[in-house]
Amino acid sequence: MFAETCPQYLLLREDEVLEHGPFRKFTPPARARHDADEGETWRLLRDGPLTHVSSDHAPSTREQKTSGGIWDVHFGLPGLDTTMPALLDAAARQLISYEDVARLYAEVPARLYGLWPRKGRVAPGFDADLVLVDPSRVWTARDAGVHSKAGWTPYDGRAFTGRVVRTYLCGDLVAEDGEPADARTGRFLPGPGLRPG
Repeated sequence: MFAETCPQYLLLREDEVLEHGPFRKFTPPARARHDADEGETWRLLRDGPLTHVSSDHAPSTREQKTSGGIWDVHFGLPGLDTTMPALLDAAARQLISYEDVARLYAEVPARLYGLWPRKGRVAPGFDADLVLVDPSRVWTARDAGVHSKAGWTPYDGRAFTGRVVRTYLCGDLVAEDGEPADARTGRFLPGPGLRPG
């Protein structure tokens, strides 16, 4: 059995919905009420039974999130821009190790989704997918820095320690200092659940 979690269950609190309304609407909702709840969730990720992390990216725009009442608008939060920073920050705070980051966000997902042994590890025979980080760089997440369609982040104004400085896909530079590069590389890798047709 495998159990996935997402950054919002590690970083956001249950009562934030009172202030942020639809910008905290995701399912299941946040359940952490205090530091002890958050710490226990990180422990479950570090020691099990939580086995991996997903971005759970749902790029609803601000307009979509405010187009009706909280019961009517889209579920979900954007997460592609902030999942890795959330994990790097947790490693900097010693909630998990840097080895845990690689296992939780690369190796286990690659195995589960049928991309192993091409993806998920730095080793001979694997694709040269690399993320270079500055583990001591402190920065603040801002809506203006979000590249996804959403254009906002639930972590706007939150300081993170650890920053991705370069991203390589199959050895080609695809992003530097948070900005996409011009390189357009990659290929579709079907997982075992793909149905022909």
